[in-house]
Amino acid sequence: MTANKPLPTVAILDHRLLVRRGLAGVIDDIGGYQVSIQANSPSELFAILNERQRNGEPLPGVIILDILMPHEDGLAVLSHLAQDYPACAPFVITDSSDPVNMRLAFDHGARGYTLREVSPCTMADALEALADSHYFVGPLMVGHLIRAFVAEQRQPVDTLTEREQDVLRLVALRLSNQEIAHRLSISESTVKTHLHHASEKLGARTRREAASLAMQVGVVLEPHLSNSPRPGSSSR
Repeated sequence: MTANKPLPTVAILDHRLLVRRGLAGVIDDIGGYQVSIQANSPSELFAILNERQRNGEPLPGVIILDILMPHEDGLAVLSHLAQDYPACAPFVITDSSDPVNMRLAFDHGARGYTLREVSPCTMADALEALADSHYFVGPLMVGHLIRAFVAEQRQPVDTLTEREQDVLRLVALRLSNQEIAHRLSISESTVKTHLHHASEKLGARTRREAASLAMQVGVVLEPHLSNSPRPGSSSR
């Protein structure tokens, strides 16, 4: 008969006793894992890890923690774990849905990140992924990540107002500010304001450069105003 293989172990770091017990209960219900450490502070966790390492005892494969800690720097804790205990996979369970915090957590050594509203099914998936040396992002964070990615990828031209686009279309037709003002029934100073804002958004230094950049991304094709004059024409 072969001896039973030891269960993968998990450590829980949280200053709240009820949170530690709740997470331990969920992991116990999942089965297949053993909570070997429950620490109420980073100093307690590191003291236990140091002692086990000195005694040649196995370290937990996964360490559950929150980066939002009272009187502690959660990111510094992650860095410490990554540097001194690389075999332990830090798994952040937190209330913070900010993608920036998640990115910082991974930059400092986290291997998993999910929101505290984690279901037993998600917890099981996370522990399995981390035990297999994979990364894990909770499903509730995926939507936040996608929205953040889309916002970062937006072209500056997407932020142009309709009137700024109208002005750029007419600039592309080589109309002067005075002619644009007449055509759009606005003042010349308003035209200059629209051009200034559009140029800032596009990173352009001149009105012509702004119109050229807008043309490259498809904003400037033909003016949608049916009575827009052609170059060289004059309004009567």
